[in-house]
Amino acid sequence: MEVMSPINFPRPTTLPEALAVIDLQATFIETLIAQITALEAKIAALEARLDSNSNNSSKPPSSDGLKKKPSWARKGGVRKQGKQRGAPGAHLAMVDNPDKVETWTPIRCDRCNRSLKNATLILEQRRQVIDLPEEVRLTVTEHRAEIVRCFCGKEVLAAFPEGVNAPTQYGPGIRALAIYLGVQQHLPIRRIGEVLQDTLGAKIADGTISSWMLESVAKKILPATATIAEKLRVANVLHVDETGARVEGRLHWVHSASTPLATHYHLHKRRGVEGIAAGGIVKDFQGVLVRDGWKPYWEMGATHALCNAHHLRELKALEERGYPFTTELAKVLLDALDKVKAVSGQPLSPSQKGLITKRYRVSIQQGYLFLEGRKTDPIGNKRAFNLLRRLEKNEGETLRFCREPNIPFTNNQAERDIRMVKLQQKISGSWRSEQGASAFLNIRSYLSTCRKNGVTALQGLRLALAGDPFIPQTI
Repeated sequence: MEVMSPINFPRPTTLPEALAVIDLQATFIETLIAQITALEAKIAALEARLDSNSNNSSKPPSSDGLKKKPSWARKGGVRKQGKQRGAPGAHLAMVDNPDKVETWTPIRCDRCNRSLKNATLILEQRRQVIDLPEEVRLTVTEHRAEIVRCFCGKEVLAAFPEGVNAPTQYGPGIRALAIYLGVQQHLPIRRIGEVLQDTLGAKIADGTISSWMLESVAKKILPATATIAEKLRVANVLHVDETGARVEGRLHWVHSASTPLATHYHLHKRRGVEGIAAGGIVKDFQGVLVRDGWKPYWEMGATHALCNAHHLRELKALEERGYPFTTELAKVLLDALDKVKAVSGQPLSPSQKGLITKRYRVSIQQGYLFLEGRKTDPIGNKRAFNLLRRLEKNEGETLRFCREPNIPFTNNQAERDIRMVKLQQKISGSWRSEQGASAFLNIRSYLSTCRKNGVTALQGLRLALAGDPFIPQTI
């Protein structure tokens, strides 16, 4: 109902008219109060959004810009910056057999100005400059297959080596480098061509580079990626995460499953249960699934462990809004983490577990008591109540890191592994086809696993191009 403005209210001349104006004014005031309440809630929501950063929400650190703050979980003053006492140093060491030696002899004495042409050599000082060769260029190997005539009269042609199929072609070294620049360093295909032309003088068509990814490597690493998926399916502890990515201009989801020694990615149009299960790893997983609070993961048949980095960020956001109980609750989690680190993979004693559980439950109840008497900040109250309810309901999954050995405190493994998707989107933009995106993710799964096992990305690509891809023995 449209309410009149006060300046348009009629001037009463009789008592009934005055009573009618009073009714209009009361209606107007009620409307203003409702509008003010709605605006206050909207302002509070906008302020909460502006105050969110990577320390108190799930926003990535890159979104903080120059406002980035130190991590809440990091204790200041524990150690100084730079090299720590007793830690091994690092420096650019001399090599024993340099490729080139240049000797410099003094010409005249800087005191008496005599010639030093036949002076006695006492000692040499050595300094080395490590640099690129003066000319970086491709090498060309010509293969010549001889045709010989047998005593029976038949002419026999020698077989060319495997992979030498055309009159001229690029070898595995430059193909590995091109794919490395695209998949490991995230360069767009056109810029890969520019790098190869500027550094090596090799002018390679974009379509050729693209076919190297789709055909030369993606197909040859299939045995490796299949083995990785099979081993992850039976792992004891598995980290999972997902993130959005643009493919053909539409939102898709990249799902990851990983351990410290293996990584697997797959692409799907959906984020939820269907997308998670499509990778064939998580659906029937029976180990401990380390994940964030995304609800569809609960439908996976596994034992769950929740990421406490997410909990700490939520607690930090509430602390900044004036909820003091969050400080103690965060301290309970961090103190438990310190106790787990102190025993180095061994289980905590029953008394230690009991004390942690007691402090955890008391802190949650203190939070409930604080909320009972709090009337202001309805948005913050709702967030705080929902967090307390989740922590209370999921106590076993939250504290699993201290109740069972070798269960991580956070899901940082998966977050680090899937971060490359955002980097890829920032540098190269969206993928143009699902086929190209899937090929990229398969190669990236392989290269990530190689690097985790001490095999460099270039080494892994050379092995794959040679038909012998690296296959991890354990994950």
